[in-house]
Amino acid sequence: ELDEFNQPGDVSAAISWALSANAQSSSPLYQLIDPAEVAIAGQSDGGNTVLAVAYNSCCMDSRVKAAIIYSGTELPGFGGTFFPAGASTPMLVVQGSADTINPPGESTQIYTAAPSPKYLLWLLGATHLNPYTQLDQYESITAAVTADFLKGYLNGDTSALSAMAAAGSVAGIATFSSG
Repeated sequence: ELDEFNQPGDVSAAISWALSANAQSSSPLYQLIDPAEVAIAGQSDGGNTVLAVAYNSCCMDSRVKAAIIYSGTELPGFGGTFFPAGASTPMLVVQGSADTINPPGESTQIYTAAPSPKYLLWLLGATHLNPYTQLDQYESITAAVTADFLKGYLNGDTSALSAMAAAGSVAGIATFSSG
């Protein structure tokens, strides 16, 4: 956490490294990465970093084509402005309603402020970690919605975007919003 404000630069450096390795015939990553299909995802502090890299004027990386924030929050210490004009990277926010680490209202605030396209998966009764670390109903919903989001925005599969809404709407367990 003490290094969190340097992490957006680290993410951009990692993207640069991977894309460079993708272009080198001697690399095990050679031609495995489509530079037009870069997505980033992070949970908690990682979600805060993803939010900064994709949506803060301090450190936006235009190579990012889709971003997923799992239980994140907007940290003012990054400087810059969140969601400046022109920020239009598709966003998926996933939040448990029983999260006591990053309160659910933080994700609601992110979703409300974000430009379209944006999606919010609300996991009823889920805590800060269980949707991402436990093999349970929350994890399976989160995995399905995440996969459909990435298929929709990186692979251009419009049917996946419809499937995402269906996967995220489970009575008594999850609700799904788009905007």
